[in-house]
Amino acid sequence: METIFSNRIDKLLISGIFVQEHKNWLFKKRDALNIIEILIENNYPILGGEIYDKKFSLIWSWSCNKLSDDNGIDFLYKSKENALENIHNSGVFQDAAYYSFTPTLL
Repeated sequence: METIFSNRIDKLLISGIFVQEHKNWLFKKRDALNIIEILIENNYPILGGEIYDKKFSLIWSWSCNKLSDDNGIDFLYKSKENALENIHNSGVFQDAAYYSFTPTLL
């Protein structure tokens, strides 16, 4: 039986918090890192993401643009590195508590 992508992330979504105001799932750092791995494993590049404080206020956002010479796989891994870099560098924001992503189809 083939595993459907949504079944793979359902367990991770449970670890997140859906914030109606942002219409998005927010994740603590450890869970956000897992989400990145699952998105990339399933060939979903990450167009960008956001960092929120404990009160769900936006404190930083980033994007990853696909260049005309990026092939799909190059962009997939570029988007992963971009997301990881932003999460790992989020320590400069003392209030960083939650992370969200905008995945897309490859």
